Amino acid sequence: MRDVPMFLVPVNITVISRRRRLADSDGVSGKAAIDGVVLAGLLVDDSAEHVEEVRYRQVKLPTGSDESTEIVVELADDSDPDGRPRRATIDLPFVLPTWNRILSARLRDRMFMKRFVRDYTSLALALVDGEAVELGTAASRQLALAELPAYEQVLRPSRQPAKKARSRRKLTKRQRLLMEAYKRRGRAIR
Repeated sequence: MRDVPMFLVPVNITVISRRRRLADSDGVSGKAAIDGVVLAGLLVDDSAEHVEEVRYRQVKLPTGSDESTEIVVELADDSDPDGRPRRATIDLPFVLPTWNRILSARLRDRMFMKRFVRDYTSLALALVDGEAVELGTAASRQLALAELPAYEQVLRPSRQPAKKARSRRKLTKRQRLLMEAYKRRGRAIR
């Protein structure tokens, strides 16, 4: 979105996840959020040349508190950035998905989670060296927030057991009688 990225020198990124239920220490996936930071124009790229270190922290919240994520982008060293910012903070009103959730989701849901996190992060309101900077318009943030309930539904699906899939091929009456006879005799069906 920006013509010239804000951070041209290597940075450190810290992803702080505020959750009611903590995930595994290495389980939070910040990749889509970091892609959103690049898409917003804060970074040139998310390669090792531009991002020196990515850290993850979690903060346990009491029951009933709103979960959120904070992404902090800081200069990796103390060099003078020639008028460029030293620190940017992006607050997201949702938690990032865990790797377990991503890997257990269907492909369509995985793509939706990644796109939502990336797009919302790229449109968020950032705090750059203490000043608020709009990465996107307020209207675009409202459109992205409209998808938040769908994102939370994909992130935390209902706990109801899935229905058993029906067999596509119906058995004939003769096949059913044979199966019942084999079951009564205790033989394996082949």
